[in-house]
Amino acid sequence: MSAIAAPADANHIIKATCLAGFLATALAAWVVAAHHTPSYALPPPLAVLQSIGEFLTSARKFGHLAASIENVLLSIALSFTLGSLLAFVAHEARWTAPTLYDRLNPFVAAFPSVGWTLLAVIWFGVPWHRDLHRVSRAGAVRHDQFARRPARAGH
Repeated sequence: MSAIAAPADANHIIKATCLAGFLATALAAWVVAAHHTPSYALPPPLAVLQSIGEFLTSARKFGHLAASIENVLLSIALSFTLGSLLAFVAHEARWTAPTLYDRLNPFVAAFPSVGWTLLAVIWFGVPWHRDLHRVSRAGAVRHDQFARRPARAGH
């Protein structure tokens, strides 16, 4: 039985050696590239390790991480809810399917995700001095944003 296990152990050692060689090469390339590049564009590995250490020891930065994760989860929940709602409408009310599939779907699919964030800023008028996390909820139209807008004359 040891003869069967030996090739697996040798294979494991070869894979581990290749991985270690790749990581060492990548680290060396990073050090060389960081030496020839401004630190704001490519920080050296030691600066990154120091930054990670500061992050792991700062309660304030963990709060920022929690807020970012909350924004991501809320955005995913919102997009899942809106997407499910649109799919349900297209399935149950068949007359809406051509509008959703032939008009809305190509428009949404043709535009990159980052562009939707910029359009949300333009469409919903989110000022830059407010919390930027509102922009990440690019489809969440808040009632209070529209309630402050004056009504147009004649409408």
